[in-house]
Amino acid sequence: MRPDYIYIGCFFDFDELQTAVAPIAPQRLERPIPAPHVTFAYRPERVDTRLFGRAVTVRVTGYGNDGRNEGLRVEVLTRDPILRELALRIPAPHITLSVSRTGRPVDTAGLSFSPVEPFLLTGRFGGYLPDGTVVFSSAE
Repeated sequence: MRPDYIYIGCFFDFDELQTAVAPIAPQRLERPIPAPHVTFAYRPERVDTRLFGRAVTVRVTGYGNDGRNEGLRVEVLTRDPILRELALRIPAPHITLSVSRTGRPVDTAGLSFSPVEPFLLTGRFGGYLPDGTVVFSSAE
């Protein structure tokens, strides 16, 4: 039986991400995102689990925080043609860092991002399950 993924995307190690963004944003809002990611598809009908576990690099180009949402604007960099095609379909690539008590992660895409000195982050492609598990292998 195929799992029902809430979304698929590029996931980043929480602690590594916090360290990387500390120089531009040392504080989080009330609810940090435990599995920070760039969403490639929400509620996907088809999932190619052969892509799971592949490294994906992003270039961080902006930071935004409106008191409800906090996030990073990113550009997805990958040589993998399938992942590149999926990335081109993302309307506003971003990583939600945290939200307020009333904030919704989906709203991060609409933030006004201020430019930052670009830096790179590398994550892994995977799927997010309803129980909060991130899957990085088709065998999981």
